[in-house]
Amino acid sequence: MANIFVTHNTPEIISRINRLAELFPKALDKGLGKWVLRANRLAKYYLSGEGGTGVWERHNIGGYPVPVRTGHLRRLQNYILPGRSKSGVSMRHGQGALIDTAAYAESVSEGTGTHSRYGKRRFQVDAIQNSHEAGIADVMDALRAARAAAQ
Repeated sequence: MANIFVTHNTPEIISRINRLAELFPKALDKGLGKWVLRANRLAKYYLSGEGGTGVWERHNIGGYPVPVRTGHLRRLQNYILPGRSKSGVSMRHGQGALIDTAAYAESVSEGTGTHSRYGKRRFQVDAIQNSHEAGIADVMDALRAARAAAQ
């Protein structure tokens, strides 16, 4: 079963994807993999702001891109493809993930600790949501191609 969140025609779309995913699990993983890579590129973009401190940071409360001082947070932003393992985390088929192993990644994302003055910057969640339509298209294209090849 695929772990996909949709906002329109949800029951119909989920039902169709699940039927195709059962028939073509490798195609599902291929489509989800494209989506994960797309979302990871977007998350890295969100972490690519100007360096330094000053007026820009004060006026960009909760916004993107997150200011960069060392690039450590962006450098450690990574992904796990369906059916793979990385950094001690394993994904089953039909699952993918964005991960950031920087010690302060959660503080930046949730706007806590020394990052509380900037507000929440949920760069991974926002990257997945903002690549949603293209991600669903990636999954559906891979499943359609697998169905066509099987006929």
